Amino acid sequence: MQQASDMSDDSTAAVRLAIDHMRHIAPKSVPEDLDLAPPVFPAETRISSAERLMATGSMHEAQSILSSVAEMHEEFEPSLQEAPSTALEACEALAYLGDIACGRRKAAKAEALYKSALEKLAQCETRQYDQKQALMAKLIHCSLLQNEELDDENEIHHNDDVREDDLRGLLCDAGLLLQMPGGVTENELLLTENVAKAQASLGRWVDAEDTVARAVVVAKALHLERDPESAAASIARIAAILGDGGSRARMLEHTEEAVRILREHPSSAAQTVTWIQCCSIASIYMEEKRYEEANRILEEATPALCQVLGETNVSVAFVLRDHAEVCLALGKRQEAKVLFKMAYTAMQANDDCFGEDDLLRVYNGTKLHIELAEL
Repeated sequence: MQQASDMSDDSTAAVRLAIDHMRHIAPKSVPEDLDLAPPVFPAETRISSAERLMATGSMHEAQSILSSVAEMHEEFEPSLQEAPSTALEACEALAYLGDIACGRRKAAKAEALYKSALEKLAQCETRQYDQKQALMAKLIHCSLLQNEELDDENEIHHNDDVREDDLRGLLCDAGLLLQMPGGVTENELLLTENVAKAQASLGRWVDAEDTVARAVVVAKALHLERDPESAAASIARIAAILGDGGSRARMLEHTEEAVRILREHPSSAAQTVTWIQCCSIASIYMEEKRYEEANRILEEATPALCQVLGETNVSVAFVLRDHAEVCLALGKRQEAKVLFKMAYTAMQANDDCFGEDDLLRVYNGTKLHIELAEL
């Protein structure tokens, strides 16, 4: 045992001697940057990273990065920061933060962020008209989200006189931006459309009608040649602004233009929303007993929507019912019979969306057609 213990002590001493020798001939180097902070990336790189995170739905991580970009813009002491953001970069970060807040239905917070973004943009040396138009459009949208309520008669009114004054001020600023020189852009279309919505919200229907007409012109200039489907969709959406209290004649005029564009180009899935909007206009024609105009829309919208959505889709059920009623009113009894049967089948497939009166009306419509045909 004693011999084994002595051998162990000798080996340990030998190891220690070898380690001391290695330390002497090759001392361990300590990295000079061991205590340094991690590198700070430029604002442009961090904004790009935040955009990728937003695209993948990682909003919390994106929000943290964007907040740091906005905070690192210091107008008076840029030398105190390792990688200060420019005013334009801070503006971009604040705009993205506003988009995130708006997506979470926090309109008041989004409004404050958009205002801060506009303040940063005012510090830029170059005139960023396009970006100002985009921010102003979003600002009006957020203001409308907080501003409007419906009374007992489903009329729009404003819940805060101060906010109504703020909205009028935004409209004045937006009017100045829309007068700035330059070619038409998507942001100009967005701003013009939101101005029309704000004017309609304030009850300024004459102004809203003029702004809607201008928005239609911008939409056609942007999309009609390159993407007629987008042009038709934009025109139909913009025309719907006048549906609550504006001129029905002007609204129908613009909607008919959207229908004409759709007629001139093959139907596709991208036109579905536009056709549904046009069908809502056909319903107005029905109320006014203008069955020929309604039929011109429905006879093209019905097969297009059936092809894309399917004959038993709930939206298609309403369209089939309206088309059947129009055909019956025009004396096209055989067409009405076929459409009533299709509408009845679609309603039965979606019976949770329709009451007994709806089903009975369609069923009786089929029977009424047969009785009329036998007379």
